[in-house]
Amino acid sequence: MPDCEEWPLIEKLKYEKDVIGIYLTGHPLDNYKLELEKYCQNKVSDLKVLVAMRNGEAPPETMERFAQLRKMGELSIGGLMANVQHKMTKTGKPFGTFVIEDYFDNYEFALFGDDYIKFRNLLGDGYFVQLKGTVEEKYRQKDNWDMRLAAINLLSEMRDKMTKSLTVCLHLHSLTNQVVSRLEQMVEVNNQKYDVKNCTLRFMVKDSEDTLFIDLFSKTCKVNPSDDLLEGIFGLTNVQPLLK
Repeated sequence: MPDCEEWPLIEKLKYEKDVIGIYLTGHPLDNYKLELEKYCQNKVSDLKVLVAMRNGEAPPETMERFAQLRKMGELSIGGLMANVQHKMTKTGKPFGTFVIEDYFDNYEFALFGDDYIKFRNLLGDGYFVQLKGTVEEKYRQKDNWDMRLAAINLLSEMRDKMTKSLTVCLHLHSLTNQVVSRLEQMVEVNNQKYDVKNCTLRFMVKDSEDTLFIDLFSKTCKVNPSDDLLEGIFGLTNVQPLLK
């Protein structure tokens, strides 16, 4: 066999799905676990609740969840966009369909009229997206519940747009010159590597004996909340940094 470069993870997973029908060595959404946790409060399974309500087959627990979804106002769901199709109706009007899938479920959307015009440039196979919208009845179709899309955002842009501060949590007794020096190095590398630095750098120093803490922030230094910086801070402090 000739020597060749290894496929990128996303391409490798795509071929696994094509050949055996499942992702074998990972999941494409693994790179966006933080975004899914912080910016996507709902799961695709919540959309299956709407299907049950449409079909009149909802058990009591599903009806209870449906009531909760309606009270939420706006839903936010993250996942992988697939099976995107741009079509024409019999009357010559354009529309589009796509499937959103997460780790456990998938759901098909159909966009018509102004909704299709608004979002058609954001429909693409393999896009990692956050969908925002509200639970509504379709026009003049009583009890035909669906999620009316208000926005489609790329998960790859969510962290830079939404995260305002990164807090490094430290125990007082672990605060040494070596730790401070290593943090300074991480921040310097981060500043050199990334052009976008919108995140205020904060520190929370805790005294576990007296259960006291002090919150500090840098007036001059900002960082990019990248995976390598978060992993480096966690490896140094053994405490997950906080993003807000």
